[in-house]
Amino acid sequence: MASIQDLPMLIPRGNYSLDFYSNFAKLHGKTHDYKIMFKDIDKIFMLNKPDGVNVVYILHLSQPLRQGMTLHHFIAMNFEIEREASVRINLTPQEITSKYGNELKPEMEGKLYDILSSLFNHLVGIKKIIVPGEFQSSRGTKAIKCSVRAAEGFLYPLRSSVVFIHKPVLYIRHSELKSVEFSRVGMGTTGVSRSFDVTLTKLRDDSQVTFLSIDKEEQKVLMAYFKQSGIKTRITDPDGGHREAVESGSEEEASGRRRAGKTGEATTIDADMDDEESEEDEDFVDDGSDGSGDDEEGEEEQEDDDMSMVDDSVDKDELKALKKNE
Repeated sequence: MASIQDLPMLIPRGNYSLDFYSNFAKLHGKTHDYKIMFKDIDKIFMLNKPDGVNVVYILHLSQPLRQGMTLHHFIAMNFEIEREASVRINLTPQEITSKYGNELKPEMEGKLYDILSSLFNHLVGIKKIIVPGEFQSSRGTKAIKCSVRAAEGFLYPLRSSVVFIHKPVLYIRHSELKSVEFSRVGMGTTGVSRSFDVTLTKLRDDSQVTFLSIDKEEQKVLMAYFKQSGIKTRITDPDGGHREAVESGSEEEASGRRRAGKTGEATTIDADMDDEESEEDEDFVDDGSDGSGDDEEGEEEQEDDDMSMVDDSVDKDELKALKKNE
């Protein structure tokens, strides 16, 4: 029905064409093809990078794509904000009108992110594209530079969730969090620390995710963000002691405030697209590479931190079922 050529992809890596059909989309690369059922697209994120030049367009899948032993719960495209595109819908005007009304045009020209959003809106039925809301870092951007393990990336504090891109992609809802802990704050044994860490602990299993080496200038805005979100927050002192950074009520009250998500309205694009989450969502992890080198379209893996494995959060029964279907 429609096709977009030469899309730079972060997950899976390489350049692909994206072809839209009646009930699925197909990623076509030099060595791999992926079929994405429309019904499996759960959410879409559009995140501007702090450089002001590039945007990352992310599809969150309820059923993952499989590449070797890696399950991709996210598809991530990376392209310039100003990139233009032209797309023709391969249907007659009468067919377009009968199936999609008058909003979908036979030919579309404009910014690539606008065209993608329109196609996913009308062809797939995704009415909301999640974009950053009111949060601003100390530098005036929508994201904060940090690391997860050895991988550098960007943390996006959204209205009712946080997203880290891109290796691994992390998506964690506020309602899934038990507490937030700030460490290496202020004075240390070697003097004033230039950075700090933030650890998120999940309600479900007390598992933790730590965002490392955040510039100390971001401490105030991040603490304010989590306070507004109603998440219990504490500071770990250099001597190992803890002190509360947020005055919280009972855990039930905090959970209720998180579900309410009263942290301001997100910026909207197209059809009332904001950062509204559903209670059925789960957080997934995607390393974006299977470590064998065949996830890179036409290129060899260059860095050790590109090596990955199936994350512990992936359902092992789901992986076994996928293997049996080979």
